[in-house]
Amino acid sequence: MRPLWSVAGEKMMLTGRILGYGVAVRPVGPPVVYTMIGPEKNLLNLETMGKEASRWKATAAQYRRDTTIGADTARRASFADDAFATLAENLRVGLTDMVVAQGSDGQIIGLMNYGYPEPNTAMIYLLVVDPVNLSGTPGRGQLRGIGTGLVATASRIFLEHGSGQVNIHPLDDGAAAFWKGRGFQQCGVGNNLCIRGRQAIEALIGDCTTRPDKPDGGEVVICGLPQRV
Repeated sequence: MRPLWSVAGEKMMLTGRILGYGVAVRPVGPPVVYTMIGPEKNLLNLETMGKEASRWKATAAQYRRDTTIGADTARRASFADDAFATLAENLRVGLTDMVVAQGSDGQIIGLMNYGYPEPNTAMIYLLVVDPVNLSGTPGRGQLRGIGTGLVATASRIFLEHGSGQVNIHPLDDGAAAFWKGRGFQQCGVGNNLCIRGRQAIEALIGDCTTRPDKPDGGEVVICGLPQRV
């Protein structure tokens, strides 16, 4: 376990199982080092999640008011805000099947939750990125590699669990394109996508290095690694 507080700047850092590390990049600006954490339920983690949920909510509200930001970006920010609130409540009641990407500055930059609806099947229920780092937003610009890192980290968990299939229900066409680009295919009715077999799940881990995001052809992201990068 890491300390509950970091000495430098009194940053609040989540504690729990360390699932991996990574480096995400922007088209312009320095890369961001992050840690993937399976958070445990404790008071300081709940406080950290609540503080960051408020920050995400304020950003989403700002985007809804800003007429220079596209409607799709504002909608995605609102979805991310709602998802964060859901996962913060899940942690409060002791549901800890989630992965949180936290930067070295203490900010939560992405999170997801998952479950096992059937003995051999895993399901990714929610996967969202900090609204500040969505494409189409002002300021620092899109942060690339968080979604891929979350997927890679979850894939290791699924393999440990013995899952042979992973399901996802994409939010929209853009999300569907993200998942299809990582090997997911139409599965069942509606917009449900899935991958089947250990090799396909292992490929989601390999995507971090063999088929990574490269914003504007620039620096390659490193994501979901179990060791410190």
